Amino acid sequence: MAAIGVCWMPLPTFAQVPLMAFLQPLGHPDYAGPLSSALFAAGTVAVIAKAGRDLGLNRLSALLAASAYGVNPVVVYYAANGMSESCEFFFLAVSLWGLLRYLRDSRSGSALLSGWGWPSWRCRSTRPSLSSW
Repeated sequence: MAAIGVCWMPLPTFAQVPLMAFLQPLGHPDYAGPLSSALFAAGTVAVIAKAGRDLGLNRLSALLAASAYGVNPVVVYYAANGMSESCEFFFLAVSLWGLLRYLRDSRSGSALLSGWGWPSWRCRSTRPSLSSW
């Protein structure tokens, strides 16, 4: 717990804590990272499908758009490696979905959804590493 937020932003690490508690008795706590990445990637596919439906796409078109994102090799790689990119993509998708809803209907709930997703998608630190000097 002392290393939370040292190198990366704390949100992906906090997402792994409940998974660690579940996987520790099973003897596989090292799967918490890839499992949390996979869950965030699956959530991103669901958000893209829901955003497509909210934009007026029919069900098949929304599912095709979401599955096109989900089967992209880069997305599959980020979903399986246990890093923070899937978390970042999920919250970015939630934020953009809320923004699109707000621009369409101007309701405060949509603005709150966009505002909730905006600071949360910064799941990675922007501090330069020593190797970049």
